[in-house]
Amino acid sequence: MEAIVMASLARNNAFGPLSPSWNLSFPAGNLTAVEIVAYLPHWLKSVDVIDRLVANGGKAKVIAAIINEFRDQPKGTEFQANSVQIMMSYAMRRAGFRDWTVGKHAEWAGPNDRKESDLCVKDFRPPRLTHPKRTPHREKESHKFIHNLRAGPIPFRDLASHVKKHPSGPDALDLARAVRHCVEHPDEIWLFPTDFERLTRHLGGPTPITYPHLDRQAFARREEAYLRLTKPTPKTSITHHASNSKSKSQHKNMPTTRITRAIADAIEPPDSGMQTLTSRKRKGIHGDSSRAGTGAKRRSSRLVGKAVNFCEDSDADSTVCL
Repeated sequence: MEAIVMASLARNNAFGPLSPSWNLSFPAGNLTAVEIVAYLPHWLKSVDVIDRLVANGGKAKVIAAIINEFRDQPKGTEFQANSVQIMMSYAMRRAGFRDWTVGKHAEWAGPNDRKESDLCVKDFRPPRLTHPKRTPHREKESHKFIHNLRAGPIPFRDLASHVKKHPSGPDALDLARAVRHCVEHPDEIWLFPTDFERLTRHLGGPTPITYPHLDRQAFARREEAYLRLTKPTPKTSITHHASNSKSKSQHKNMPTTRITRAIADAIEPPDSGMQTLTSRKRKGIHGDSSRAGTGAKRRSSRLVGKAVNFCEDSDADSTVCL
């Protein structure tokens, strides 16, 4: 029987104490990109999560913007895009995809395309399965290393740790609804991920996926807002006023903290009457010649089932899935 670790992550981990482990198993259900990043940011170390986000247009700066929009950081500082890039690159390279970068992701694509409308994560793998950590001088016992043990289920309400606001509107499907329910009803005991399907049914069943729920649309909302807010102010003629230095300072880009806050304020909730994906929209977002979101052709595909190289040394029951 597989051992399960119940201990929380180190107190100095990147997302704060009590942040959910990267080795939590994935639930059988649909999750938006924003729900993954907001509630389980350590899953950015999963090669399957990385593949899905990057294949659908996810960039380090946009993923960092989502982290800062929805989570409080343990040291009170902004989470940097460079940290996102390092986290994903480290995971992919340790899993055998040498020299991986976001720009080269298409080179590591598997043979089977994953449709952009498919938000189900039931077959995603945590890092312990794709690139387990190794114990020094004891390679044969690496499977016993605490960082390679399956993380035990946790209360749904614990997913709200360090979350400053819950995803809503097109950023949310069933996970956000479940977490909010458990925070508001602390007397009810529901465990993640084992009770995900049961709790979803208890709350009225799976939320229908609509076009704005898709990863590429979530990324586009942040990127467009970011570009709007950081667009340089047109240069004006220089005058020799006493307030000249003040005028120059007004043309500088907004500080990171203000940009992040403004992005969150700029994203308006969707029309509540939004219908589910129509066949015409489905046709437009997947297929051999499909183009989605911004119109870019999908270049990458799922890594599930792809052979993984474990030789690289470490550096540091029914489902309702559409």
